[in-house]
Amino acid sequence: MVYPTTSQRELEAWSEGHQQALNLIDTMEEELKLFAHPTSAALPSIQARDESRQVFIVHGHDEEMKQHVARILSRLDFEPVILHEKPNQGRTVIEKF
Repeated sequence: MVYPTTSQRELEAWSEGHQQALNLIDTMEEELKLFAHPTSAALPSIQARDESRQVFIVHGHDEEMKQHVARILSRLDFEPVILHEKPNQGRTVIEKF
């Protein structure tokens, strides 16, 4: 069943989700401070399985959030990939991906 929503409720829902995402990022930053330099011995199973350190970040309308997530991933020794920042070189989105 679908219930009609008002524009005000949609805005409130978006704001709540946005705040939750910001809180998650703040938590991740605090954890980075606590566990700043994990040794390779601390994460053997993860490093043994990973073939790539690249993480695809879906682009959207919140540029600040996207950049914030990319910085955190970089601190965790991942390589963030933001598709629209990559040159097209005549390729389609799927070919770029």
